[in-house]
Amino acid sequence: NSNVFEQLASIHCSKYKPCFSTKEHHWSAISTESALEALSLPRSSQSTIVSIQALSQVLFEHSCLISGDTNDGNWGIRQNGELVLFDWERFGYGSPAIDLAPLVQGLGSIDEYASIIERYTQHNSSFTSDELTK
Repeated sequence: NSNVFEQLASIHCSKYKPCFSTKEHHWSAISTESALEALSLPRSSQSTIVSIQALSQVLFEHSCLISGDTNDGNWGIRQNGELVLFDWERFGYGSPAIDLAPLVQGLGSIDEYASIIERYTQHNSSFTSDELTK
């Protein structure tokens, strides 16, 4: 539904400055270490997760407003057909990629993520496909 991408682009392009505290999205090295200790994963898996955590920081270095939780269960349709996004407890700042990722079913493939990004950038050209793929 292109309305999903249009609504998300509207949020991401908004100049609104919340006068209340928003969710601080982050993934810290300390959180990763704590999780790895609890999970007792093999070293190769631990190394992979640490690498992914280090690469993820680009997602949190944006000043763009995001919903933070765009999964299927957080969308509804009003009686007039208008699409509505609800559950705003994760509203904050970050990369639009955080809002786009849940739109891919399951773990998805690179092609599925590329398709979502292509549809989204038709409504918001502020970000390149490369930026949103990271």
